[in-house]
Amino acid sequence: MSLSANLGLFIERIPSALLGTLLAIGIMNAGHARAGDKDIDQGWLQKVRTEGKAAYEKYVAVAGKIDSEYEIQSRKIAGGGTSGAFQAHSERIRFVFLDGNGLLDRARTYERDPSHPQLKVICQNKDYCFELTRQNESAGYALARYFPGHKNHFLQGMNVPEMAFGRLGSALNHLEKPDEYKLDRVRWDEMKALLNIKISFTGAGSASVTEDLWLDPAHDWRVVQYSTETPHVTGVTRVTYGETIGGVTFPTGFTDTYSYKGTDAKYPANFELIGHLKSIKVADAKEADFRLSAFGLPEPAEFPQKKAMPMYLWFLLGAGVFALLALVFRRLARRGHQATTGPGPTPVVT
Repeated sequence: MSLSANLGLFIERIPSALLGTLLAIGIMNAGHARAGDKDIDQGWLQKVRTEGKAAYEKYVAVAGKIDSEYEIQSRKIAGGGTSGAFQAHSERIRFVFLDGNGLLDRARTYERDPSHPQLKVICQNKDYCFELTRQNESAGYALARYFPGHKNHFLQGMNVPEMAFGRLGSALNHLEKPDEYKLDRVRWDEMKALLNIKISFTGAGSASVTEDLWLDPAHDWRVVQYSTETPHVTGVTRVTYGETIGGVTFPTGFTDTYSYKGTDAKYPANFELIGHLKSIKVADAKEADFRLSAFGLPEPAEFPQKKAMPMYLWFLLGAGVFALLALVFRRLARRGHQATTGPGPTPVVT
């Protein structure tokens, strides 16, 4: 006899009252199996994909022409391992973006050697990317790296606005790749008055990664806090806002905390980064500001630039134009004078 037939015979011999109880338990269990769906609020999920996406696209449009500067301090905090010596430092970091061109100007000063800051400029334009260094603020630049073409993620540094808004962009991207990223939670938190999104996936080296994102939909879907957890470290970032440009409110500060899950020599010490906004404005740069020639270095032979006309030629050209105009006005004045006075008296012949 088949398995299905045995199962049918077994069910027939169950008393009707007991069968009803078993069915009720099954229905309850099915309800519990779907309880995880309560962590995915479909209404909020749809808003993330529509309103959240629109807010992110608005940020991208405005951030493409922004000049911002931040000061960042690093310090060691309790906990973590003993791998290496923690190097406390401060940074002044400036980002300038203009229609696909980008510039990072960074000055890093270590507490152990405050007299010798590390100065670096990283830049990319439509033709090439490059990195410059210099010994001090008054020294000239030296070319450290050069690559023809445009390279993604070439501007490596603490781009604070992108640190915040970029997390929303990443979450939107992850939502569209369910085979690679598991959506664990989309839920409104009444106490915090924030929307929580939790996503898990497999990272480098097959390590499990969990990202936890807290959004404020009432204020352009700004990212208030986000965390990333791996088997070895947990990073938590909290962001504050205040400066508005083009209808987008940008971060004025952040606290970035890294806590390692070990105390031996395999793990670094725990540390914290604290950042404050110094200035932010619409970029008034020109495309020429993102090229090697803007830093006193020659342009690559493969991308020759049109040389500007020497200043003395501009003066000579201007003088010639003024002389020509003076001659024209003089002739016009003579003609006007002759028309006013008319011809002289006709002589009388007797």
